[in-house]
Amino acid sequence: MNAATICSVDGCANPLRCKGFCRVHYERWRKHTDPLANEVEATRRRCRIDDRQERPVGRGYCETHYARWLASGDPTSIPGAAAAAGPVCSIPGCEKKVHGRGWCKMHHCRFLKSGDPLTGAARRRSTCSVDGCDSPTNAKGFCGMHYERWRTHGDPLIGAARRRGPYSADECDRKHQAKGFCQAHYSRWRRRGRTP
Repeated sequence: MNAATICSVDGCANPLRCKGFCRVHYERWRKHTDPLANEVEATRRRCRIDDRQERPVGRGYCETHYARWLASGDPTSIPGAAAAAGPVCSIPGCEKKVHGRGWCKMHHCRFLKSGDPLTGAARRRSTCSVDGCDSPTNAKGFCGMHYERWRTHGDPLIGAARRRGPYSADECDRKHQAKGFCQAHYSRWRRRGRTP
C-alpha cells in the first residue's frame, strides 16, 4: 500500500477511512478530538493524585480518591473533616453534626417524641377510643381492628362477620353481592359513598 491509502497515525498500517485516519483512529478523533486519546488513557495505570500503583477506577483516580470525589467533589478531601468543621450537638459529650434546635438528629428526635432530648423513652401510646377495648391506638384513635372496621364499614362497632343472604333494606329482597348490598344498591353506595 502506498502512503496515501494508509492511516496517518504513526505505526498504524490500517487502510484509510476518513480525514486521513483509519476507522479506529477516526472514531477516536471524532469522540475525543484526539486520535490517540484512548491509547494514552490505556497506558496510564496509576492514580493521578499520588501515583499509587492501583489501577484508576474513574476519572483517572484510584478507588479511594474516586470515592472521595463522588462524596465531596474533591478527591483530596478527608472524610469527616467537613462534618467536624460545622457546628456540633449542644448535648455534652455528643460530637455529632447539628440537625435541629442545636441538637444532633438523635437528640432532636428524642425531643420531638418525649419532650426531652436526654430521655430515650417514647411517648406512651393511648388506648383505643372504643369502650371496653384496651388495645393501643393505631390510627384515628382506634386500635388496628377497630380502625379497619371504621375504614371498611364507616363504624368501628360493626362486627367482623359479614351479612349473608338477602339485602336487609325494607323493600329490597334481592340477594346480596358485597357489603350486604344487592348489585344495584352496592353500585349506588360506591358512587355516592352513602347508604342507598
